[in-house]
Parts: sequence; C-alpha cells; structure tokens
Amino acid sequence: NTRGRRIKLVLWIGALTLLIISMARPQWGETKQSVAQKGVQVMVALDVSKSMLAQDLKPDRLTRAKMEINELMNHLNGDEVGLTVFSGASFVLFPLTSDYNTARSFLDSANPGIVSRPGTAIGEAIRTAMRGFDDARNSQKVVVVMTDGEDNQADVTAAAQEAAKAGVMVYT
Repeated sequence: NTRGRRIKLVLWIGALTLLIISMARPQWGETKQSVAQKGVQVMVALDVSKSMLAQDLKPDRLTRAKMEINELMNHLNGDEVGLTVFSGASFVLFPLTSDYNTARSFLDSANPGIVSRPGTAIGEAIRTAMRGFDDARNSQKVVVVMTDGEDNQADVTAAAQEAAKAGVMVYT
C-alpha cells in the first residue's frame, strides 16, 4: 500500500516539525512590565590635560586614573555610570549607562588630544557632569572628579556649592 506509506511518512514529518516548533516555545502578544530603577547615577569627570601624562605614578597619571575608573565600574552592580572628559573645556564622552563594556571602550579612547582647549577647568567639568544626570529618576547622584588637582579657573568652589544645593555628592 504505497498511498498509506506516503500518508504515514507525511504525518511523521508533520509531527516532527510540530515537535521542533513546540520546543522553540514561540510566544505571541506582548506584556508590559514596570520596572522600578534603583541605584546610583555616577558621573566621572576625568582630567585629560597634558599634566595628566606626568609619570610620577606608574605608568602615568591618566592611565592610573583610567585603571581606578575601571575598578569603580567593577564595583557598580547595576548602577549607571557616565564619563565627562575635561581640560580647558569639558563634554560628556558617554552618557549614563549600565553597559560597562561599552563604557570601558569609550574610557580607553580618552586621551589629551580629545579636548582641544588647553588648561584645566574643574568647575566647568563639575557643571557638565551635573547636566549628564537623569533628573527624572529619584536616585543618588554622584560626581567623581579624577584630576591631578591643577586648576586654571577660580570657580571650583562655586560649582561644588551648586552641586551640593542640587543634592549631588562630589568626590575628588
């Protein structure tokens, strides 16, 4: 009975196909889930001025600061981190993210040539870092300033006071 054998073969292939599809666990539709985001927003302000290339720390100040930021990221469990680079001017190199691998790749690209204006403006860096926070989230906001302490501007105290009024903690 050739016809019966063909039908049996088609049914076996169909059953095997349906078994494979069922093992893939297809799902239809969508569900919305609200996830409350907790944690800390950490903006790191990294000094990339030429003075950070001094080799009084091994290998140099800038590389040592990058190593410390990497270590900080190892201790952040789900908290968001962003990076502001500065010398005579400042800008956000990457915004707040919990994707630490991407953050590390951006961190590696920070060097003295990334900011064209020479000098060191720590006050402006603090203000730029504060603009990088997500104000819609009600979480602790922290600015970590990584610098050799040499400042060419006189507005550091005012910037730190502005941060304190906004509830932002500044660590150097």
